[in-house]
Amino acid sequence: MYAAGPVGRAHIRLLEWQRVTGISTDTSLDDNDDDSDDDDKDTWLLFVEPLNIEFAARLHSERELMDLEDALVQYALSRAEDLGLGYVSFGTSMSNAVRRVSGKLGRHRVSARLIHDAKFVLTPSNAVVEASDTLSGRHDWVQETRELSDGGSTRLHVRLLKNV
Repeated sequence: MYAAGPVGRAHIRLLEWQRVTGISTDTSLDDNDDDSDDDDKDTWLLFVEPLNIEFAARLHSERELMDLEDALVQYALSRAEDLGLGYVSFGTSMSNAVRRVSGKLGRHRVSARLIHDAKFVLTPSNAVVEASDTLSGRHDWVQETRELSDGGSTRLHVRLLKNV
């Protein structure tokens, strides 16, 4: 598509989700979501920040944007599977891409739920300045201790199901 240079970016973070903080509601993505083996312990997941399109890319169609979104979802799900993680967290704006990609994977591979007011454990990385528009109301801050994200937003948590 764009072999000459970057088109977009999305930061993907490995975070700990404090599952007791989120309120779950079913989505229409999958009607056979079985969370029977879930419990209230914290879970590691991949947290996908919003997809940002480079201005110079000049996407010419909605199809090109959909292709980028689908590629991001496929990549994040693949990485989570490689890392042995059970969940990937997307912003709700990615729900159509998740639906498109999960349709290609087969319904037995993923299920999704909307999680309201989920909080994530942020661990310091040698007092490096953190930057996130979705994890905190602060944009750039020096993080020296473990802290919880602000919460308040709704996220689409995609659960990778084990193939049987």
